[in-house]
Amino acid sequence: DVPCSCLRLIAYSPYFQVSWSAQWQETKSSKINVKAVIQAVEERAKLLLVELDAANRKAEVERQQWLARQEIARQEADKNNIQRSVKESRESLKQIIRHWSDLVAIEQFLSGVEQRASEAPEERQAFIRERLKLAREFLGGHDPLEFFLEWKTPDEIYEPKYRDWE
Repeated sequence: DVPCSCLRLIAYSPYFQVSWSAQWQETKSSKINVKAVIQAVEERAKLLLVELDAANRKAEVERQQWLARQEIARQEADKNNIQRSVKESRESLKQIIRHWSDLVAIEQFLSGVEQRASEAPEERQAFIRERLKLAREFLGGHDPLEFFLEWKTPDEIYEPKYRDWE
């Protein structure tokens, strides 16, 4: 920590996967033995290569496991999206059916009124027909087939990435 005019030599592993370091300190009475340093570094380098190879194999196994977990997560997300699209499509179709039923009921009602109007006295028929015209304009000209054509199948809502679920 305090300068002493003595040499300190530090060697370390440059690979983050393998931790190693060694140091040699010169003192006033002894110098660093360079041959001993070289021999120690060369011997440790051989072991570092073995440790690095093992660390790389371990890292590859962990990477493969991570990739497998990611694939499982993607498959689960795809499965959930498929289920969601089926549910959404089913609900949409049920809503179209309910809407269709409402429109059919309204049309039956208006047709019934029109039929009964033809049986009414002549002076009331014109008034009833005018009211029927106003009611149809108010309700609009809804074609139930248009609602059905707007319905989307589950595959139109979400295109599965994995098709082998069922």
